[in-house]
Amino acid sequence: MRPHEPNNESDRKPPIRRRNNSLFYFQQEGQRSYLRFTPLGVTVLVLIIVIPILALLIMFFINSRTPEPRVNTNITVPPTTPFSANTPIIRQAPPPSPPKAIKQPSVPAPPAVASPSNNLNAKSAPKRTPQPTPSESPP
Repeated sequence: MRPHEPNNESDRKPPIRRRNNSLFYFQQEGQRSYLRFTPLGVTVLVLIIVIPILALLIMFFINSRTPEPRVNTNITVPPTTPFSANTPIIRQAPPPSPPKAIKQPSVPAPPAVASPSNNLNAKSAPKRTPQPTPSESPP
């Protein structure tokens, strides 16, 4: 404002509303601003709420007209087999079967080792080294 013009609130012009397809605008009153909806915004908001509600109601009425399928809900119990009162209900588990014997591979017995004699002049038999036993798992 120019310094020689009076500063009155009544001299101000209200802001021009731009309604070029906007859904809402902010209205300034003093220091506060308010959210205002345009008629197009109100229409869109109502349609967003009303159209799904109408669709749900239409689907509800269409489904309520169709008859429900007849389902047999009777529970039939098979006849029980007669049992003796002396027979225990909990049966004892059968004893475990004995484990199978594992066949060991047959290894020839090592020859007897000659014991040293007190006779030093006698010939001594050659000693054989012991052979390793075959393992149970393959190498």
